Amino acid sequence: DDKAKEILNSSAKKLDLSARAYHRVIKLARTIADLENSKTINTSHVLEALQYRQFSCKLYFNCCNEPMSLRKFRIKNKRMYL
Repeated sequence: DDKAKEILNSSAKKLDLSARAYHRVIKLARTIADLENSKTINTSHVLEALQYRQFSCKLYFNCCNEPMSLRKFRIKNKRMYL
């Protein structure tokens, strides 16, 4: 629905999502909607998908509160932070 698209687009800007990450959130939201037997992706599905993305980022990189440029540096040089 339109509200879900609006939330996804504003979140993508705030979180500085890449195109790949943006589409992965959509795919995850679609999976969540399928599990609830929903024909459309609702705002709750998008928000849940974004939460899972934030959670996995914190677990893997421990860097979600950093600016994207620093996050990319840490990802490139991940060996330095292990």
